[in-house]
Amino acid sequence: MYPPGTLVKLANGEVGVVSKRGAQANTPTVSTLINAKGLQQMDPVRRDTASAPQFAVVTVLPPTMLKVNFEQIWRPRS
Repeated sequence: MYPPGTLVKLANGEVGVVSKRGAQANTPTVSTLINAKGLQQMDPVRRDTASAPQFAVVTVLPPTMLKVNFEQIWRPRS
């Protein structure tokens, strides 16, 4: 439903890119790039969309809406 690389908006207003499939098709892990106030985040925050209603995916956005640095999204966490 939301393959990695898909740009999405969450219920809390954050915008991010799907970084990993979830246990169910509608619950991916999303790395947020824009916070709820519409400001770009310096470091992506990972959201498990299954963990809370405010992190649920509400819409898919066009890929041209935002330039995504996928290296930053998929780099290993220390």
